[in-house]
Amino acid sequence: MRTLLTALAVPVAIMFLIGCTSSVVTKNDDDEDTDSSDLDSDSDGDSDSDSDSDTDADTDTDSDTDSDTDSDTDTDTGTDTGPLWDVEICQTGGYMNDCGIISCGSPPPSLTETMVIPVTGNGKLVTLSIDTNPRTIFSFSDISATLSNGTDTVNFFNNYNAATGATSHNFPTEWPIPHFWGEEIGGTWTLEFEDSEYTAGNGFSLLEWCLTFEDPSTTATYLTSGNWSGTQTGQISDYNSTNDPPSPTTSVFETKINDLINANGSTPTLSLTVSHSSPSDLSISLIAADGTNFSIKSQGSGTIPSTFPLTGLSSDWLTGMYKLSFTDHSPGTSGTLSGWSIGI
Repeated sequence: MRTLLTALAVPVAIMFLIGCTSSVVTKNDDDEDTDSSDLDSDSDGDSDSDSDSDTDADTDTDSDTDSDTDSDTDTDTGTDTGPLWDVEICQTGGYMNDCGIISCGSPPPSLTETMVIPVTGNGKLVTLSIDTNPRTIFSFSDISATLSNGTDTVNFFNNYNAATGATSHNFPTEWPIPHFWGEEIGGTWTLEFEDSEYTAGNGFSLLEWCLTFEDPSTTATYLTSGNWSGTQTGQISDYNSTNDPPSPTTSVFETKINDLINANGSTPTLSLTVSHSSPSDLSISLIAADGTNFSIKSQGSGTIPSTFPLTGLSSDWLTGMYKLSFTDHSPGTSGTLSGWSIGI
């Protein structure tokens, strides 16, 4: 019996030991789970660390963004307006009334248009382009025009006959204007037309006017010497005896200097080659590019000068249009202008 009990006790003991061993393993598993949970908790801790990292990144990013945005904004609206150089900036205009043949009124008809240019920097050459509808009755010789930057004003068009077209006259363009050399281009620019002559003309619409400010870093250096020949020559008409009443006849010759030329302290000279059998019949005048009117010769004097000093232009730009006029005050004979030039 004891032997049997002993025999039974051994397996029971073994089973107990196995059960205990199994219980320990299970606890170890629980410990590992607990450890795993701890790791998750650590992972959460890592997540907190990631959160800190995100916060840092957000802070850096916000700081960078604010810095970049402020910098870009300042650049775009401040001094970095380089794209304005060599860009044609245009604006539409209004209608210019005609003076008529009876009375121009006081003040005479005019048209004023303005254009605001952002602050950019000091320019050199500005090119003005003007687009009008054609005048079918008369050219633009009854019109004067000025361009102003608020500080200086240039009389660039002074009753010239320079309109293009035979029966449908278009305003001449383009106009290189260096008179604002070295001045800030930013500000209000004003284009003004005026009709102060009684003519059988008609009004016109200013369809568009444009300013192009050439990049000062690439603009060619202006000239201080040279000679520019008049592009128009021909007959000097005789006094008109057939009119009722008879009237003097004016012959007009024009030329345009597109080169950048500055007198730079020297006195420019007008040279003339004229043939006329009765020079005392003639009076001669020149309207320079800036609107200055020179009396070259009065009626009654018997000599036509071959050269004439254009005193007053010694510190001025010579770029622009010139209008040379011969008026015959007595009947008798016509003459010829075979050549003329402006030199310095």
